[in-house]
Amino acid sequence: MPLEVTKSADLTNKLNDLAGKSKLSEFEIRHFRREVEQLKSVNAAEYYMLNGMLSSVLGDFENSRDNHEKALKLSRDHVDLINYGLSMRRLGHMSTSLDLMLQSFELVPNSEDTFNEVCLSMILHGDFSSFDSALERIKRANPSVDLSSVPHYVNLLHIRECLAVCEIDESELTIVFGVLSDVLDSYALSVEDLDVNTSTFDSVRHVSVFVKVTCAEPRDLLKINEELADRIISLDDLECWDRLVLNAVNYTARQNAVA
Repeated sequence: MPLEVTKSADLTNKLNDLAGKSKLSEFEIRHFRREVEQLKSVNAAEYYMLNGMLSSVLGDFENSRDNHEKALKLSRDHVDLINYGLSMRRLGHMSTSLDLMLQSFELVPNSEDTFNEVCLSMILHGDFSSFDSALERIKRANPSVDLSSVPHYVNLLHIRECLAVCEIDESELTIVFGVLSDVLDSYALSVEDLDVNTSTFDSVRHVSVFVKVTCAEPRDLLKINEELADRIISLDDLECWDRLVLNAVNYTARQNAVA
């Protein structure tokens, strides 16, 4: 493996470690930037990609986007697109993240790992409109694929089943998740994971969605849940308002980039 490839993979792993910390020191940030700077004259695409990823960890959307876009002008393989998608996911831009994951999947339609990321992006965005075509694509590209071993594919099927059992249209999930994204964005938070199941209250069967976020202030979670409930109830023509219940809960896990 060439030296610059080894260096880039090592830096990606270091970045994943940094992303898992609740707070970064100035020393850690400066040290990582110095290491990335050494790549600029060797592999400019990797240099810009890593800066884009670091910016996402620091919560800087514009710098993250600009660096990833520069990287894509120099190299546009599926890993570049996935890492761009992961940065946008970390920053809460779920629609953009899903689009990038789908672009990556088009380059490697036989990849179970990439299909898994596509499914996760659909789940976090609450939009399954392109799922059937993606499923057909991987089955055509990889006829022997065992999708039962693809965790987020299994999770997505479970969520679809929950919605169907409670007679909730998937388009309404997308609408509600749009509200969720707006509320979380006002607190500089994003969806990191979900737990979805059905339950019954007052003889009404409903879907319970526990939205996992990394929130340092517990009082903010109370405010978020109050805002979610108020805004969802006030949505015009939303038929599932009493059958789709969202609750934000704290979560600390982070999404790893691809080396």
